[in-house]
Amino acid sequence: MFLSTDELCLCFYIHQSITNLFDLMDVLLCFSLLCAAVINEENIRSVEFGHSVILYSDVTEIQKDDEIQWRFGDEKTPIAVIPGLNKLSYDERFKDRLKLNPKTGHLTISSITSELSGVYRAKIISSRGTEYRTYRVVVSVNAYEGESLTIHTDSKIQRDSEIKWISEDNISLVTGRIGDYKETKCTYDERFRGRMMTNPFTGDLTITKIRKTDAGVYKLQISSDDKISHKMINVFVNGE
Repeated sequence: MFLSTDELCLCFYIHQSITNLFDLMDVLLCFSLLCAAVINEENIRSVEFGHSVILYSDVTEIQKDDEIQWRFGDEKTPIAVIPGLNKLSYDERFKDRLKLNPKTGHLTISSITSELSGVYRAKIISSRGTEYRTYRVVVSVNAYEGESLTIHTDSKIQRDSEIKWISEDNISLVTGRIGDYKETKCTYDERFRGRMMTNPFTGDLTITKIRKTDAGVYKLQISSDDKISHKMINVFVNGE
């Protein structure tokens, strides 16, 4: 069976159309994934201990039926909500520390401590659909070269919770169990030899005779009741 020239052209046209369609679908898929990545991109906000930080919803003006929910960490209960422009609800930890802009949904956190460092997520529900904003808040502390610095957990850590302090270059500095000093072990490198200790009851980390090379981000991992939380503290070291 032989195909005419017209039939061959038609087959070629159909083949090209199908190929172009799949190419278009690939492009649309990549575009949608890119948009999702942009919408959910994590923004880092560094704020000095005791100061305030603003987390932006990227909403110009909230409409009547819009709703914005702010959540902290992996918790399901919102720490702040705007339904119908007129209602705010706060978690006890954030009492007198949160302010929600009624026009934009921007969240201001004041008098910040390391307990409040972590990931904040905004869920924005409107007639256009649902969008998300994600921020990681890192608390920064200042120290002077030669002095001692204590990095407080500022958290109500349960007894028997496991803690781990990790350096910026992912080296485990201290591992331990709250309430049991025998289970606390320092596994730091030569930089901190003889200069680091942790409080077995609070998890606070102390670095003595601090050096400029000690500056950087310190991560605290707390494991309790099958739940893991993370805190990040950015340490700046100034000259004497």
